[in-house]
Amino acid sequence: MRRLLVARVALLAVAFGLVATAACSGDGPRAARAQRALRPLSRVHLVAAPRRLREDCAAAADRVGFAVPCPSQVPSVGGHGMGCPTPQGVMPAPCVGFEGSPAYPIFALDLSGFDVPRSYVGVDGAARGHLVVEARPLRDSPPLPCIGGRRIGTVPVGRWTATRYECPVDSAVVQREAMHGEGSHAGHVLLEWHQGSIDYIASAHGHTATNLDFLERLVRSMTLVAPTNR
Repeated sequence: MRRLLVARVALLAVAFGLVATAACSGDGPRAARAQRALRPLSRVHLVAAPRRLREDCAAAADRVGFAVPCPSQVPSVGGHGMGCPTPQGVMPAPCVGFEGSPAYPIFALDLSGFDVPRSYVGVDGAARGHLVVEARPLRDSPPLPCIGGRRIGTVPVGRWTATRYECPVDSAVVQREAMHGEGSHAGHVLLEWHQGSIDYIASAHGHTATNLDFLERLVRSMTLVAPTNR
């Protein structure tokens, strides 16, 4: 009888040990569900950047006088990779703009209307995407990359560590206070990082896990294209 009791106690101890190990390791069903909740429900598809984008990045670097962020993977329209839009207004060249007073040149890649999944939440809560990539000297950068931006934490992206922000939606306050292009990031999730004396930014409209995943993959594909005239 005593031997039988000892055997039962040993079996209970083994069973308890297995349950405790599963709970501590975080590999149970509850932990798995929590991990899945952190993943984006859908992804913005990235394709190879057109050759022209690399050429425009090099020309932009020569104009602004510093290394610019050039992605090798970009969103698409109809399956075709997007590049620098045709210059409009005061833009002197593809992916080059002016801001501030007195005006100074910046690198600016502004893409909208790219292919997104049906479940995508972007401009006005609809499946419409808007992406902004910028670079400017730190001396010209505002204290925050967007008016009223909330700093969430840091994110490792390739060889950089970026600071993540959530930018409030557009408002009279944003329009009144934006002096360095901060208004272009209204309603966006934003990643900002620095290298040397240059400030780099990538943002997408909509505070979603899908957009954070989108930005991380885009930034990881970037290389810095230095000016050739220096």
